Amino acid sequence: MSDLKLLIESIAHVALESWNCRNYIGHQLDLSDEEWAILEPLVPAARRSRRVDDRRIMNGIFFVLRTGIPWRDLPERYGPYTTAYN
Repeated sequence: MSDLKLLIESIAHVALESWNCRNYIGHQLDLSDEEWAILEPLVPAARRSRRVDDRRIMNGIFFVLRTGIPWRDLPERYGPYTTAYN
């Protein structure tokens, strides 16, 4: 029973470290205010419906391009992966 407990604790530790690394890396890869000031005028205006935060979506797109992760694995902080993908 102690082997199982040790295995579960090891898996939990690895998962937490992986999450912390992804969360930290995500913040490092976000657009700075200066970068966003350059890109924002180039983003087309919303058509009929209200859009989600364009900067958040752009950060999500750049996160996928820089890290190479699958779209489905996009962290929640960037919104739904389907929004960034489409």
